[in-house]
Amino acid sequence: MSVTDAVMSMMTGCGIELVVDSVISSRDMFALTEDDLKIQYRKRLGEGAFCTVYPVHIRNGESKCFDEELPPFALKQLNYDIVTHENPQVAKAAYDDLQNEANIMKELQHEHILPILGMSKQSEGVNIAKDGLFIIIEMLDSTLDSKLEKWAKVRSSFRNSKNITPNETVMIRINEIALGIGRGLQYMHSINYIFRDLKPANIGFDGSGSVKIFDFGLAISIPKASSNNTIKGMAGTMRYMAPEMRKREQYSYPVDVYSFAILLWQIVTTRVPFEKEIPASSMFAPDENFDYDNRPNLKYVESNELKELLDLSWKTSPKERISFDVILPELQRIARLMSLKKDGDRKMKKQSSMIWMKH
Repeated sequence: MSVTDAVMSMMTGCGIELVVDSVISSRDMFALTEDDLKIQYRKRLGEGAFCTVYPVHIRNGESKCFDEELPPFALKQLNYDIVTHENPQVAKAAYDDLQNEANIMKELQHEHILPILGMSKQSEGVNIAKDGLFIIIEMLDSTLDSKLEKWAKVRSSFRNSKNITPNETVMIRINEIALGIGRGLQYMHSINYIFRDLKPANIGFDGSGSVKIFDFGLAISIPKASSNNTIKGMAGTMRYMAPEMRKREQYSYPVDVYSFAILLWQIVTTRVPFEKEIPASSMFAPDENFDYDNRPNLKYVESNELKELLDLSWKTSPKERISFDVILPELQRIARLMSLKKDGDRKMKKQSSMIWMKH
């Protein structure tokens, strides 16, 4: 199956299906030029150290017009300051990183991973300042970051003394968000990729509410021939970074498991992990001020089963952490238990009400 066929298959039933039908099917989406684009520079969607994301419409290959009545795509390209940097090696490194991200995204085809829809036409001996580089992706409706902010504001309304998210709400978040993230990461591990940058800002939701992992700038393939399938090097965001990576030791797939456990705790509690220990304005914190065995407080998690799952997933030693093959069925089981308890509580409440009415 081609990348385009896979993308169209995954997007059936989504709001962007019209765009897929009218644009993708009418042209070669992996040989686009600037003439094919209408970029909405005033409506910037996001910006990082090297790249910026904008809404964009793409010229229809058949009508030769821009279908601006349809939802736009999202375009990710190098920042102007990077492209025109006085040191050409800076631009070259950023270009190579974005090219590598595009190549990785072409290999990732999963319902919970944001697919690449197209990219700029590549040529030999590319002039970065002149030719540039961009990739085309689906424009998401929201991110987990924004959802967590909203949930944190309503947390005070929970009717319990400890200000803990009720299990009924936790069950919904597990089913609608956490399981999708876990399945996407499980798939990446199955084809020998580590994500290395799991955090709320890299989790989004499409028009139908389906969770999507995105931003693969730090994703890396584990060479099968490498010793014990491990690599070395620091990457990601300290708040979600596994101890072995912070210590600059050899690491592998368990770093994503650790990050998932920290993120799952945040999804459940709507609290920022290590909020006091790690400044919000800094990606990194001094190792001497951060205990490798320190973990978010489990007192904010009501379910004992979920507490145990978190504890097994964020162990300091990567060898002691369970894998997504164990985490996902257990997370499903925990959600079912919460659902059964909810139904049982409602039944008991109804029966108590009927008894009271009889008397």
